[in-house]
Amino acid sequence: MLVSSPYLQKNHFIPMPAHLWIASLLVLLPQFFAATAADYPTRSVRFIVPFAAGGIGDIMARVIGQRLSENMGQSFVVDNRPGANSIIGPIWR
Repeated sequence: MLVSSPYLQKNHFIPMPAHLWIASLLVLLPQFFAATAADYPTRSVRFIVPFAAGGIGDIMARVIGQRLSENMGQSFVVDNRPGANSIIGPIWR
């Protein structure tokens, strides 16, 4: 025997009380911040510049890398990969 109930119908939304939403957020937020608190990145960051050294792209990458290094306390390395009409830089891994 099949019982018909409005709560068993397809696409029926059962509203959740506001205090349960707040309680679930209070439980989940500390876990989120603990996961993001890890020291990232753990090794030096490479800026890959697809232009030759000494150009405006290289100079800007070095200035930005220096400022990021000062602010984050992490080393940033500028890696120039010129050639092939600057196609090599974006595909370099």
